Amino acid sequence: MSTRQSEQKPRLLVRIYRYLTANTIRRRLMVTLTLVVMLSTIISGISSTIIFFQTGQQEVLDQVQAAASQHEQEINNWVRDLETELALLFTQQDTLRQMRAVLQNTTFRDIIERELAANFQEVIDLTHHFDELFILDLEGNVVVSTDPTHKGEDHSQETYFLQGVYGPQVHPLRADRETGAIEVFATRPILLENGRVVGVLVGRTSLEPLYTSLQVSTGLGTTGEIFLVDTNKILLTPSRYPGYVPGKTFINTEGSRLAFKESGTGTYINHRDREVVGAYRYIPSLEVGLLAEQESSEALRPVYASLYTNLGITIVAVLVSILLGYFVTQRIISPMQELAVTARQIAQGNLTITARVPSLQEAAVLAESFNQMTERLRHLIATLEERIYERTRALETSIGISSQLITIRDQNQLLRFVVEEIQKEFNFYHTHIYLLEKTTNELVMAEGSGEVAKELKARNHRLKVGQGIVGTVAARNESVLSNNVFKDPHFVRNPLLPHTKSELAVPLRKGQELLGVLDLQSDEFDRFRYADMSLMQAIANQTAIALDNIRLLSEMENALREVEHLNRRLTGEVWEDFLEEISARGIYYSHGRQEPLQGDRLVLLPPMKDAVKKQKVVVQTRPGNGAPPQAELGIPLVVRGQVIGALGLKRENAPEWLPDEIDVLNAIATQLAQALDNARLTLEQEKTIVQLKDIDRLKSEFLTSMSHELRTPLNSILGFADVLLQGIDGELPPMALQDIQLIYNSGQHLLALINDILDLSKIEAGQMELVIEPIEVAEVVDEVRTAANSLIKKKPVDLLTDLPPDLPLVNADKLRLKQILLNLVSNAAKFTEEGSITISAGIDEQEPDKVRIAVTDTGIGIPPDKIDAIFDRFRQADSSTTRKYGGTGLGLAICKQLVEMHGGTIGVESEEGVGSTFFFTIPAAQNTELDDQE
Repeated sequence: MSTRQSEQKPRLLVRIYRYLTANTIRRRLMVTLTLVVMLSTIISGISSTIIFFQTGQQEVLDQVQAAASQHEQEINNWVRDLETELALLFTQQDTLRQMRAVLQNTTFRDIIERELAANFQEVIDLTHHFDELFILDLEGNVVVSTDPTHKGEDHSQETYFLQGVYGPQVHPLRADRETGAIEVFATRPILLENGRVVGVLVGRTSLEPLYTSLQVSTGLGTTGEIFLVDTNKILLTPSRYPGYVPGKTFINTEGSRLAFKESGTGTYINHRDREVVGAYRYIPSLEVGLLAEQESSEALRPVYASLYTNLGITIVAVLVSILLGYFVTQRIISPMQELAVTARQIAQGNLTITARVPSLQEAAVLAESFNQMTERLRHLIATLEERIYERTRALETSIGISSQLITIRDQNQLLRFVVEEIQKEFNFYHTHIYLLEKTTNELVMAEGSGEVAKELKARNHRLKVGQGIVGTVAARNESVLSNNVFKDPHFVRNPLLPHTKSELAVPLRKGQELLGVLDLQSDEFDRFRYADMSLMQAIANQTAIALDNIRLLSEMENALREVEHLNRRLTGEVWEDFLEEISARGIYYSHGRQEPLQGDRLVLLPPMKDAVKKQKVVVQTRPGNGAPPQAELGIPLVVRGQVIGALGLKRENAPEWLPDEIDVLNAIATQLAQALDNARLTLEQEKTIVQLKDIDRLKSEFLTSMSHELRTPLNSILGFADVLLQGIDGELPPMALQDIQLIYNSGQHLLALINDILDLSKIEAGQMELVIEPIEVAEVVDEVRTAANSLIKKKPVDLLTDLPPDLPLVNADKLRLKQILLNLVSNAAKFTEEGSITISAGIDEQEPDKVRIAVTDTGIGIPPDKIDAIFDRFRQADSSTTRKYGGTGLGLAICKQLVEMHGGTIGVESEEGVGSTFFFTIPAAQNTELDDQE
């Protein structure tokens, strides 16, 4: 119903407008002009109102933003004061010596601790920046504190201790475990003269110094407030509104979410379900968000007041515009009525009448234009038949040339035909066709009209690209029309064509590729029109396509001849090699006996020689002359157009070969030729298989040798790196330790890769032997789980197991079974960022004599089109995963080989974005029940 009404409203407005503007120009002009002025006034008023509203809204946002920036600066200054206060303690040499002394168990330690605590308390009383100052040793225990009750407390698990040993910093806000108060910790490491860290100086303070500052919401009216939230969207400072307790109130608004992503302003719903104008900032030093908000109803109240004022002014302006439209209409309508009378007479066929030019300037211009239009109309009617004839002739010429171009297969003939047709139809002073020579980047005159063309061709006339009008067309790849060549700066005079006065040149192009230029010259000024340029461009395009078709046809014919030649040559060479390897060159069969024929014993019937030469069936009949008549037959054996032999037959007492007999023997010869070719291909395939086996053996030997040669120096590198990491040769700087740790980790990765390559080469070479024995799967899974925990310790991933208590033993090599499971779990950990990895086992439903073990993850999954190749060597689901997650693609290939060596199978089930399950089967051991005593 609402849709139908919305469609009817515009129709109703159109009907009203038509009614108001019907019958007379006076009414239509008055109404239209009034509407135009009125709508312009309304649009102008609305636009200014919108701009004013947006400006006022921006001023409100700027005001809130200024308040947020001011308090952001105050908080940053407060944080810097905390850092400065701790730094000043380190500039006091006596205080620094005392801090070092209490951390080194020196004599009179109790006295030093009391003096140091008293010194810290004086600093607190003097500056009021901290609530407590205390010192932590390297084990995280409180050694000295301004609060004696905290002495001896263990802070080793606190973030400010763990991070404080690395350098001075202010740590994120945290709530006190007992009181729930929001606290800030500033730390600075205590170093000995040699630079070694022996402890951490910690300053603790609350946010109360900031509360007073934040409660002063200058410029935010009676509804504005400024507060802090942490990364969990928890309110950290008191609110001016009751019921919102710091540390317990959850502030989940658009401002609190955006504060930790970017600084900005906007309008949104706050935590009290009120629309507010807010500004938000992120303070990195405390890892908190700062929000300054004011209710929109208060902030935008002045803007709305000005909005109503502008609306009243707009209404007054509309009324004035209506009166103005009426008087302007009266001024214009009289000349318009006179023009209407004149137009009516012209419409009736009176083209001799002219309109009176009134005194009003605008109406005078209209009347003059009307008269000019009448004059042009008279001229167009007079020349209409001539123009129709010229356009029809041009169209017929284009169609005629196009129909002939597709039948011509010679380039010179094609160009000659185009030139002759253009000259015959248009009789230009001269017509040229130039072709582009790509090797020299020059235009060569290929064809032209008259004796001048013969002279130019004899001279091998050429133009450089960019030279003359023709060269300019080639350079720009667009047409050029010059109806007075003497005024054209690109024109170059040709002594053989002295009477050229106008010239038209169009490019011959296929797509955007330039093939040449069609040049037309006339001995008259203003000979060419833009319609001629369009026609000639169409003819040029058709000519270019025909030239390209001729080129393609020539190339195709040459290529076909070359392929046929190469095919015959290749077939001949292949068969020569094949004939050298076989023991017999032919078979001779007579009276139930057959024997092979060598090269020196070849017996050819005369028709066989003719059949080879002529490549067709040859029949020969010999008269008896007193003896029985003989019929001989020769059939060529042909493979891919190459004669490879001949089939000869001779029989007595039968002077003729019947057509059906010849057809059958011809079919047999064709099958025989194909069988011989298949025998040759089989022999070549057997050779290739032998060569591939030798290459694979050499590859395995090379990989084995290379792996051993690389492992020897790599083990030495890992050994020395481990010694340095353990500090056996003395302590090293932290940066050096990090570098050596990187060397050690990279070496371990390289060693694992070498071991994978060595295992794979041993398996392929058949040198890996398995020690098969009954094994408990649960025991292997426990060992794998212990080893794999380090792979996920930095991820929110759980490593789970699902093993039934009655799981039977399996017949396997324990070391290799552990290797298979560890590879699968490592692979799952690599591609799983969160969720779980589960190792499960049970009796295989398809093969009850085997145990099915599976590793299921909630990782990225595998695309369906990559699953088939997942167990191939050096292959992963996607090349991008190698760059992001690492790996070489050998692990799964080794798992597949090891599982198959055990007599099992391996597979995978995966859904992209959900996770994967890799499973394999291992034969179960017989009589697996364990004795109770065992």
